[in-house]
Amino acid sequence: MRKLLPLILSSVVLAGLISAEASRSLILTVLALLLMIGIHELGHFLMAKHYKVETPEFSLGFGPKLFQTSGLRTGTKFTIRMIPLGGFVKIKGLDLAIEGDEPSAKDAGNLTSETSLEDSAITEQTVKAKPDREYASYGDLKTFPRVLIAGAGPFANIFSGFLILFMVFMFAGQTEWSSKVNPVAESPAAKAGLEEGMLLLEVNGEPLKNFDELRPLVEKAALAGKDLELKVAPSEDPSKTRLVSIEPVTTPQGARIGLEGVYEKVSVSPLTATVSAFGATGEISGATLQSFGKLGSAFINIPKQLITGESSADRVVSPIGVARVAESSTKEYGWIAPVGLFAAVSFFIAFFNLLPLPPLDGFHIFQAVYESVGSKIRRRPVALDKGAVRAFTGLVTVCVLLLGVGALLLDILRPAVMP
Repeated sequence: MRKLLPLILSSVVLAGLISAEASRSLILTVLALLLMIGIHELGHFLMAKHYKVETPEFSLGFGPKLFQTSGLRTGTKFTIRMIPLGGFVKIKGLDLAIEGDEPSAKDAGNLTSETSLEDSAITEQTVKAKPDREYASYGDLKTFPRVLIAGAGPFANIFSGFLILFMVFMFAGQTEWSSKVNPVAESPAAKAGLEEGMLLLEVNGEPLKNFDELRPLVEKAALAGKDLELKVAPSEDPSKTRLVSIEPVTTPQGARIGLEGVYEKVSVSPLTATVSAFGATGEISGATLQSFGKLGSAFINIPKQLITGESSADRVVSPIGVARVAESSTKEYGWIAPVGLFAAVSFFIAFFNLLPLPPLDGFHIFQAVYESVGSKIRRRPVALDKGAVRAFTGLVTVCVLLLGVGALLLDILRPAVMP
């Protein structure tokens, strides 16, 4: 009961916060982020178990422990900690600073500094209960298993993000152009006699598969100084077709003829949902990778935005910012928008962790490959300098903390205006 008391008290506080309308979206966002991080760590955990690498602890959250299992049967203590902003899996031989470096006696003391007498007793019981359990160390593995263990976390996030998108397409369907168009008032299309809900069948003699294909055709016609020839028909009688010539006009936003596409929701098959989920995964992944190029400028933009209040679409957001976006998008688009948003966050977690910077997973992959290839080329063991790696780890950690704290302050003091 004594061990369960902190968890019970935290649950009561959490339930109270969730019941408050103002903080509900933030709490749910933090729980969703914690779930994605848990999925990430589960990937590492399962792959380490597959290669029989010792995993002393699987934790959700940081800081003081609220709850833990004994680990007598599994060899792993599952813990819940007070600060729900992350998680970790302890893997034998995989240190944050230098993987495969077995801790010295001094380091071992540091690593177990939080271990209580009760924990020591549990460890002793575990050894007695399972004297025949054999564990490997991450550092003893060959290159490929090390790469798989390090990469399993990001892969779990990518796969879960894909599954989220698949479920969205399956249960909510997808939005498709209905072949109908609406003319904007006083636009070239309206002046040419197009009416609301008309079918757009062809442009310059070619059928359109998607309404987005119209814009480049309009731009091309404007540059050439030519009219667009549209084949249209009333939706109630598609057989009554007619040709309409429209001259594009140039606006600050580009060439326009003043047509808006009419979209509708359609149910899709599992195969179509899979294809659509793959396409959305590729688009979100590409946008995520492009966003990493702007992380460096964030160190300048965040202080500038804090001081001047200048708004930017490229700002770094904290869980508070994500919660605001999720709440506003839910009101406008329903449950699909926040679910899609968290799928995008899952991809961000995956690709951020694949950056080749210590202590991220990408660095462990890089290190395993570098040392393997280097050892084969030089025909002797090659290892990265431990001191340099530890120093670089500290620098990266400080930079990430500065970005996180800066984004948090920005979302509190200078909230972004939601469109």
